[in-house]
Amino acid sequence: MAPSSIQLTLVNQSEEEDDANVVLVTENFAPGYEATPLAWRVIQNLGRGDTHPFTFPLAFTIGAQDSWGNDTPQQTAMEGQAFDMVQAASGDELQLSGTPAKSEKEIVLRNKLPKGAVTANLFRDGLLTSTVTNLAPGQDGAFSMKPEFRIGVIRNVTEGTTLSGAELDEIPTRIMLLGILSADIVWQGGGTGPDAKPYTFKLENVINA
Repeated sequence: MAPSSIQLTLVNQSEEEDDANVVLVTENFAPGYEATPLAWRVIQNLGRGDTHPFTFPLAFTIGAQDSWGNDTPQQTAMEGQAFDMVQAASGDELQLSGTPAKSEKEIVLRNKLPKGAVTANLFRDGLLTSTVTNLAPGQDGAFSMKPEFRIGVIRNVTEGTTLSGAELDEIPTRIMLLGILSADIVWQGGGTGPDAKPYTFKLENVINA
């Protein structure tokens, strides 16, 4: 049976002295949709020698925001499913669609409102992991998320923030989690002056599924 989540631990073996934030970035790989990078998780105040355990769930929840700023409750979402934003008697509602997504690798949200744009939001572990904005009536947004993320050090970034191209360039390391049950992510590098080294993040103590 495939695991429902992956257990990870960030281990600070760096020479960082400035209380830097470690940022985990997720991307949407659905064809035809811009892969807007988001700061999915931000780990703060991790002193040298400290560890930070966290979970990388393989399941998602999905929600929508209408043009009036109303947020729907989050619903469990699986690959291959589609959801419709519809106008009900009480107002706008998000419903599981009777028509699945065209791709088994995607989660889709369709705007079936008579008027008003919709933002589709996908969450992992309760944190925003991807978003598709400005879906006009009749349009849909698709999410295709891989079991991976980019990790690096960026200051003054909060969870759920969209990153610029320049910020993403500061996060070159990609952590692949396919087939893994648990692992440590060891953070090294940093320091000050001419002896400072680039940050590195690598998997150790890997337990495979």
